[in-house]
Amino acid sequence: MTTTMRPNTSSLNEKAIASACTFSGISLIVIGMIAVAATFLFTVISMMVLAALMIAAGISEFVHAFRTRGTGKILLTVLSGILYLATGMMVLWNPVLGALSLTMLISIFLVAAGAIRCVKAAQLARAKSREWGWILFGGIVDILLGAIIFYGWPISGLWVPAVFVGVDMILNGVALLAMSSVIGENAPTVTTAAV
Repeated sequence: MTTTMRPNTSSLNEKAIASACTFSGISLIVIGMIAVAATFLFTVISMMVLAALMIAAGISEFVHAFRTRGTGKILLTVLSGILYLATGMMVLWNPVLGALSLTMLISIFLVAAGAIRCVKAAQLARAKSREWGWILFGGIVDILLGAIIFYGWPISGLWVPAVFVGVDMILNGVALLAMSSVIGENAPTVTTAAV
C-alpha cells in the first residue's frame, strides 16, 4: 500500500513564488525586447509615462505644502511642485524634446562617471589593489558610451532611452528567471512512501 505525503504549505508557497518569478521574468524579457526593437515608439511612450509621474509628483508636492502650512517651508515645497509640474507638462507636450534632453544628460553622466572611475582605478593601482583593472575598464566603457551618445545626438535621443529601459527590463527578467530556478531547486519535493 502506498500513501502520498501532503506537501507542506511552505513548499506550495515556494512553488507559487517560483512560478510568479518565471512569469514576471519572461514578461520582462519580452517587453524589453519589444522596447529595444521599437525604440522610437517606446522612447515616446516612456517619456509620456515619465511626464505623467512628474505631474503626479508636482500635485503631491502641492498637497504636502498646503497640509503643512505652519512649518515655514511652504515656499520651497510649492517651488518644488511648480518645477515638477512645469517639467512634466513640457515633456508631455513634446516627448521627443524630453527624450533629447534626457539623452544629453545621460551622455554627460556617463562621461563624468567614467572619469571618476578612471581616477579611482589610478588610486587603486597605486595602492596595488587587484581590482583596479576592472574599474579602469568600466570607466573607459562609460566614457566611450557617453561619447558615442554625445556625438550621435540628436539622433541618439530617439533610441537611447528605449534601449536603456529595454536592456534594464531584459536584465531584470533574466535575474527573475534565475531566482525562480533557485527557488524551484530549493523547494521540497512531494514524495510517496510504500507501507
